Amino acid sequence: MPLAPVDDHGSVLYYEDTGPPPGCTVYKTLVLVHGAGFHGASFRRMIPFAAEHNLRFIIPNLRDYPGSTPYTQQELEELRGPSREQQEKALRARASELAAFLQWLIQIGDIPSAHDSSDGSTTGGIALLSWSAGNCQTMALFAYADQLPKETRKLLDAYLRSYVLYEPSLASTGGPVPAGLQAIKAVREPGMSLDDLNAAFSTSVSAYYPPFTFPHAIDPLPNYPPRVALHEQSDHVDHRLTPTTTRMSPEELRETVRAEVVDTFGSQNLLRKLDPAIYKANVERALFDRRFAFGDALEEVWPALRVHVVWCDMSVGDCVWASVLLHFRHAAADVEWRRPMTLHKLEGANHFVHWDDPERFVKTLARII
Repeated sequence: MPLAPVDDHGSVLYYEDTGPPPGCTVYKTLVLVHGAGFHGASFRRMIPFAAEHNLRFIIPNLRDYPGSTPYTQQELEELRGPSREQQEKALRARASELAAFLQWLIQIGDIPSAHDSSDGSTTGGIALLSWSAGNCQTMALFAYADQLPKETRKLLDAYLRSYVLYEPSLASTGGPVPAGLQAIKAVREPGMSLDDLNAAFSTSVSAYYPPFTFPHAIDPLPNYPPRVALHEQSDHVDHRLTPTTTRMSPEELRETVRAEVVDTFGSQNLLRKLDPAIYKANVERALFDRRFAFGDALEEVWPALRVHVVWCDMSVGDCVWASVLLHFRHAAADVEWRRPMTLHKLEGANHFVHWDDPERFVKTLARII
């Protein structure tokens, strides 16, 4: 079982690796970071389409997920810490783990470094994709880049070329959402079993909703009527538009979900409930100004990094709105120093397009990274 060390305390991340595409020495490596509850196994349907697009997939499980080191009680206490300083300390630790994971992969994995061609394209290198709530942690990697050792920053500069925010969660942006768009059921009500919570969360996050169109402005917040999932509007909805998880077999659900992390005191729920001001500030530092203060000087970190936001128009409201917020906040940022960011809409897709239509999703990623 492949394990990568990520700190000095023996913590490891389990990961899966498709390896280099057969007969290919120059390819791109795509690191796929999962979201809340659903771990790296949920990306496995994409694997058969990697080689034809000269892609190598590396799929880690974050801490507290199968094969990786559980959080200690002290680490959980820091996540639920009452002060912003404690919570930021916990999030910086997660950023450090991701940086250590990428560094370890580069050093032992024989990954080609990035090379920019004369036509503007890039060969080799690493693209980091983070799905949904996984962006709470990956965003921290870029936001706290100045906290990493200089050698680590230099190494990642030679490899890291793309950051793909795939259906980012609202929590990872630290922004408000119009009431009509809220849909994810992630709170355990009194008397509710863990199985019932998992079913409610999985169904709401994997449902298909009416197609969403970006607003022309967000100040003030637009008013939206309740955005009801298609399967709740009719008993005769096309089977393909029913919630993804209701079409999974019991075995598939067991292989892809760890429900405990989204429970009231689970680590993923604690990450979701961190001070929204932390996440909002992290977006600013990660995406909208690539300069960091080192002593009295401002220096650019990873200036070649390009950002892509992939959003699905029939996804859950929290996630489509997170993409809206990123779009408008990026537009308002300083043009000279913000990172290049492109939005990509997948029509007719929900939050689980990587499961429902993996070939289309891989083809899209191969094109944009």
